[in-house]
Amino acid sequence: MVNLPVTKDINGESGAVALSVDDILYMRHSSRLRRVVVYTADDIYYTTGPLNYWCTTLNNSGYAFSNGDRTAAINLRKVIRVNDFFKTAYFDLNSKEGCMLSKKGYEDLREQLESLSIPFVMI
Repeated sequence: MVNLPVTKDINGESGAVALSVDDILYMRHSSRLRRVVVYTADDIYYTTGPLNYWCTTLNNSGYAFSNGDRTAAINLRKVIRVNDFFKTAYFDLNSKEGCMLSKKGYEDLREQLESLSIPFVMI
């Protein structure tokens, strides 16, 4: 199991915590915050560095992340359903909260889910 160093607050005042990569749903770069925001089912965390760096590093560590667009990286193994019309990946069957994708990011996500034989619901 690999852990990602993150903080629970934007400025790191609470100190670093180790977040299991298995718990990450997706990550999104916030230009306003100048941080990478890491989303789990239960909480939000923050880290620094380019998002593409984290996506590449995690993929080369045995995980499966997809660039949903230039500001989002999605944990493919956490995707439960996708919406073709809104180009959104969801991590819970009943949730209205998801990660919006670019058109190319959506096409890549679908292709990667299918090539990895990850089951998902299409809506």
